[in-house]
Amino acid sequence: MNRFARAVMSLDRIGELFRCVSNVKEFPEAMSGFIGIRKLNYPRQFHHRSGSSLAVYDFEDLTTLWAVWCAAEYKIPATARCIIDAGANIGAFSLFALANAPNAKIIAIEPFPTTFEKLLRLVQYNKLNSRVICMQAALTAEPTMLFMDENPDIKSHSRTALIAPDLKDHIAVRGQTLDEILEANNESEIDYLKIDIEGGEVPLFAGIDTTSLRKASKIAVECHSHAGQKVVWSKLETAGFKLDRLSRGARFSEASTAEFIRV
Repeated sequence: MNRFARAVMSLDRIGELFRCVSNVKEFPEAMSGFIGIRKLNYPRQFHHRSGSSLAVYDFEDLTTLWAVWCAAEYKIPATARCIIDAGANIGAFSLFALANAPNAKIIAIEPFPTTFEKLLRLVQYNKLNSRVICMQAALTAEPTMLFMDENPDIKSHSRTALIAPDLKDHIAVRGQTLDEILEANNESEIDYLKIDIEGGEVPLFAGIDTTSLRKASKIAVECHSHAGQKVVWSKLETAGFKLDRLSRGARFSEASTAEFIRV
């Protein structure tokens, strides 16, 4: 199936196109590149209408921009003050969060070295050092070391951290708990916790203490399988959260982003 056919099948077209026009200054290029009408040259800059600029390095990065800026994956309260972006990747969510919560501080967590460097460049380019704190780490249930494949052909939004390496070429990354991250940043409460960690959500939610989860008022988590979704949703319900909204993408693939609010 070609890119155009996939895009048509997986989109609620009108709403996403309107949000693209509303949020992305270069909306003609974003639309044509994402749908597959036009092949874009990378890297290239896209600008959110709030004024921030996002470097996009390949088509997969463009799909990340689309999911966050155009597809309404996340609904961030305007009053949010402390936001954690776990699995920050190239920073699309962090910029979107700042645009929607103007008084927020972002703690952006990204473990893979080259992707983390892109995140740092994004923050520096947009002069956001006072509002975005970047931490090179993976979010885990317990302090640990994880391992990630060094293969350069793996796209940044698809890298998985493993507990024990079964790969010839891998790098070690630090795993930090939610409590450690809060303590390091002199925070005790989280207004919005976004988790998109490429399958790592299953061991995270299987092992995390419910007391730690309840430090967040709202949690958005992308699950990458139906089996993983059961683990994550069950833990959130046990911790006293209720489902607030489910992303559009959940209807078309195993990956789904759901937002839960603390009750």
